[in-house]
Amino acid sequence: MTISITYLTDDKGRRKAVQIPYAQWQALQKELETVRQEAAMRARLTEAFRDIADMEAGRTPKMTFEQFLDELDQEEATLHE
Repeated sequence: MTISITYLTDDKGRRKAVQIPYAQWQALQKELETVRQEAAMRARLTEAFRDIADMEAGRTPKMTFEQFLDELDQEEATLHE
């Protein structure tokens, strides 16, 4: 995406702000939200793999599939609050 940028400068010509068309701003916001969601998913997957490694190494107790699903439901509910 090519962004049309207008620089706002002070009386000495130093850049102080930028302006972009509103439609481009909305597109950037949507893209940023996607990146945030992907980062959150990556973090959750990283944590899950760490948890599995800890369980396999005996550092934390293993859980049943039912316990796993309950925990997943609790996390999902927390995300939507």
